[in-house]
Amino acid sequence: MLDISFRSLSRRMDPVDLPDRLRRLADLHRWPGGEPPGRLAFMGLANRHLGADSRRVRLLWLNTELLISAGARHERARELARILTDPDHPYDIVALCEVLTGLPETDITFDFGHGLEVDMVSVPDLLIEEVRRLAGDVEVAQGPLGQDGEFGSGLVTFSFGHPIVEEPRSHVFQTTGSSSVDSMARKGALLTSVDVGPGVLDVYSTHFASGVRPVQLPLGGGHVPDTRRTQLAQVGELLDFYGQQTSPHPQRVSLICGDFNIAALDTERAAAGFGPGDPALEHRDRFIERMRALRFTDCW
Repeated sequence: MLDISFRSLSRRMDPVDLPDRLRRLADLHRWPGGEPPGRLAFMGLANRHLGADSRRVRLLWLNTELLISAGARHERARELARILTDPDHPYDIVALCEVLTGLPETDITFDFGHGLEVDMVSVPDLLIEEVRRLAGDVEVAQGPLGQDGEFGSGLVTFSFGHPIVEEPRSHVFQTTGSSSVDSMARKGALLTSVDVGPGVLDVYSTHFASGVRPVQLPLGGGHVPDTRRTQLAQVGELLDFYGQQTSPHPQRVSLICGDFNIAALDTERAAAGFGPGDPALEHRDRFIERMRALRFTDCW
């Protein structure tokens, strides 16, 4: 007899919005054919979690915000490495963005005993080296790096204790929009295929255009008007990339995670900042519809 309650299983599937009915709980699971069977049994669901062949995989998605100015990026990278490898809160897969290459790497600190200390280590290299030092059994996938004066994609994925089974693949968005920051970065998508035990999980990570102009530029702050059009074009590129990669492996489970820079569903911020019919919410709905057309479910 499996020792698990309906509430604990519901909390495991969605700790924020707990399913209160068996059908809602079943809808959060993946089923052959796409839909739950007509007849459901709680113990059948529980066995998928606690049975002998089950595996639980903990995933973290994070925008590292390592775009911040030199002088803080190195210490922030070291702090992130400690968090990601904390044995009290272990992760299986960690997908990150904004671990940018191509930025100035100088980190200057003043030590009263030794005077000025200058650190020229690449921030992405520093983060990866620290995670490897602290974790031991970890494999790393990195998205496109910067070239010809551009920032890199900023995409890095770590797999702890699970092998990456194929060479990571990536796509650089052709549509960048007119934002100066976005056009300087090689934003796109990174695919990392991880053997999690029962099968291979294809993890796609991405970072869409933000459309934000730095306030110090002559054009001023705010968003570039074409941001939503750019993002929807990037959705199309992402899904085309997914289709090309997944067609040889229809049996795999695919997960797309990232900083989409699109208003999230049912958040306090969205409720407070947008009224009914706001273009930002319509834009969000169009994004979700495009994803659902390929049978992706929003797990926010």
